Amino acid sequence: PTNSSNNAHQGSIIGVLIDNLNKHVVSGGFDSFLRVWDLKTLKMEVEFPFPSAVSKMVKSKEANLLAVALDNFEVHLFDLNTLK
Repeated sequence: PTNSSNNAHQGSIIGVLIDNLNKHVVSGGFDSFLRVWDLKTLKMEVEFPFPSAVSKMVKSKEANLLAVALDNFEVHLFDLNTLK
């Protein structure tokens, strides 16, 4: 994960979701980044660079887990409580 001063996605955004605790907004896009934003301040907290564009994001209803599928057929799993 990295922090960046340029917060905007460069290109289309594929998905946006809010975590189960209403603490974070997560966005993923064609620019190959997953970004996590603080819901209260709307400031980006962390970004995750990927080798390929985000094609789909699915959040579990019971657990605060997020699956991110990429155009290169990789799938990444994140715990939205720990942001890892």
